[in-house]
Amino acid sequence: MIDRQDIDLSDEQQFNDALTELLQAAYESNIDLVGSWSSRNGSSYPDWDVTITEAQKPPDINRGE
Repeated sequence: MIDRQDIDLSDEQQFNDALTELLQAAYESNIDLVGSWSSRNGSSYPDWDVTITEAQKPPDINRGE
């Protein structure tokens, strides 16, 4: 489990940065990220469904231009 006290999510940019780090770590661990993920959270928080698709990089990134 992640210790939430170590995560500062006071704005959307910090959330995006943390999410990016999590996705990169999962990818490096050979987890197939493409698909739907459910987060069931009991009565304290809403439940969430997340769908991940692989986005195509812009041409300048693909070709090193």
